[in-house]
Amino acid sequence: MEIRIENDRLVELVANVQGSALAKACASIMCASLTGDELRDTRSTLSEIREWVEHHKSPGEWVGDLKVYQSIVQFPERVDCAMLCWMALGEALGD
Repeated sequence: MEIRIENDRLVELVANVQGSALAKACASIMCASLTGDELRDTRSTLSEIREWVEHHKSPGEWVGDLKVYQSIVQFPERVDCAMLCWMALGEALGD
């Protein structure tokens, strides 16, 4: 995970994933969805994704390509692959 933050904004986010196709696709979606966001929004999205996957608490409205996460919970055997990039992001941000 490569992150560049300027003025509390995530200006660059790159994930180098050596896992399944789903892990790579989810990392790509995450990076594209979050790049340019303010850190508070990044942390909010990270929290919403975790709450949905772990507790099935919907964030209300899914935005853009993050809509794919609506269906991830239907495939519990794939959750780890889908969440790999989000776990790495959380560690990188200290969350």
